[in-house]
Amino acid sequence: MKLSSLFVIVMFIGISVYAQQVPKFNSSNIITLTVTFDVPPTNITVGKSALRYNKAFAYSFILDDGLIDAYTAAFPLLNGGLVTGNDTIYPGYFYSDGCGNAIPFSAGLSWYSVNSAGTDLHVNTPGYVTWDQLTTMYNAGWNVLNHSYSHAANDTAIDYVYQVTQNTSYVKSKCGIDLSHFVPPAGDQNYVIPAFANGMLSVTGNNGAYNGSPDGYPVDQPIDFSNFTLYKMLVSDANQNTANIMQKIDTVASRSVNGAHFWWSDFTHHVGFQSSGASLLFPLFRFYMENIAQQYGITGSDNVWMSPTQDVYEYLRVRDNSLVNYSLSGNVLTITVDYSAAPAKMRTNALTLVIQADQNFSNVAATGLQEMTFNGTGNNKLINLQWGDSPISVNEIASGKQTNACNISVYPNPFINKLCIDFSEAVNGEINFELINIAGKTIITKTVIQPKGESHFELNLNEINLQPGIYFLKSVNGQKPFPTVKVIKIQK
Repeated sequence: MKLSSLFVIVMFIGISVYAQQVPKFNSSNIITLTVTFDVPPTNITVGKSALRYNKAFAYSFILDDGLIDAYTAAFPLLNGGLVTGNDTIYPGYFYSDGCGNAIPFSAGLSWYSVNSAGTDLHVNTPGYVTWDQLTTMYNAGWNVLNHSYSHAANDTAIDYVYQVTQNTSYVKSKCGIDLSHFVPPAGDQNYVIPAFANGMLSVTGNNGAYNGSPDGYPVDQPIDFSNFTLYKMLVSDANQNTANIMQKIDTVASRSVNGAHFWWSDFTHHVGFQSSGASLLFPLFRFYMENIAQQYGITGSDNVWMSPTQDVYEYLRVRDNSLVNYSLSGNVLTITVDYSAAPAKMRTNALTLVIQADQNFSNVAATGLQEMTFNGTGNNKLINLQWGDSPISVNEIASGKQTNACNISVYPNPFINKLCIDFSEAVNGEINFELINIAGKTIITKTVIQPKGESHFELNLNEINLQPGIYFLKSVNGQKPFPTVKVIKIQK
């Protein structure tokens, strides 16, 4: 396991503005940003980034069939954690949001629910991801794609509409996840029309006629999203090895230069420690992901957006169906984003704005957002926006720490063994800190009593042997809760 380059991540900390919920939705479908420059700029342009976080290319990886090593091997390798097959803790792989914050690689699962006899495969079946495990992965940012109800394929007796709609409703009933993207089982093209006719927004498959074959899908021009198909290439031990597995993604990366942006997708089945058809053994899978991270992730050129199919699709839909206007008065830039034409029901609504100006800014105020990060320096200044049904109000000044809208700062993030928590004012009385993992389990609690008030606190986590991965820090002062902050633990 190569860990030396991970120390770069610890130093790569910037600004992150987090969420505070307010009770009413921004019914006008318009987001307003107020950017305050340090000095009035003499020239300025504001545009929409082709890809989220202003990355050069997007990469999506799918694990077919909901097999267990998606959870026991792929998930901890990418997000950080213990891979049980070789009893090794991995630190996770990251790219940045362009504003100094590390984001773990994530992937997607194509999911069918029952076997041919109608028995649920995800209850008491050791070879498959359980419903609780699926929820854990989903909450960590992974996607789930409809792979039919029972993986029925290439049979004239198949009720294709039932296979699409029953899996959608069954997954919804089991864990509340809405399926909106489809992967035909065994490449059966008879699914395509029923999938689009019954609520699926895209179809992804190993079909050379689909968008993106053979060297990536160009995304710079407005996209025709009607009946949208995306090519995914199979990677397996039968076709790839350490000498050639990087060739395709290297080709896509080399094409994504000089203002061109591409989207690439590939897939496999198993990624465990036993040989299986149309799959990767874990050492080759780890080699593949590690090399992508080292070359194109946060410790390399940091030009990849490694995100699941649904996330990339939804960003492109918002990008192409939103209007951005701006005006400058002195040192104050006002930006409006009108997303009235964007689809109403998506998991993630996000947009990255690229600002070119001859002066820097360190303050952004916004309404109608769930989350915002920004980088107000350099040639291409960025503002990353995310919004949804519970928008928030954000008004923060860059401080070199991760900051949220309720006067609490948590740093460093990612962290190794200690978290520092700063409140903007002295906090009196009893303060409760709680660290929760992505499965919702409380890992550690700490109560501090400050009769005279204190604004700086430290959580030393050496003694609990915390595994690398994503966690959530809750802070409560008496009856007053502060916003929950997402933190990332990496290996020393």
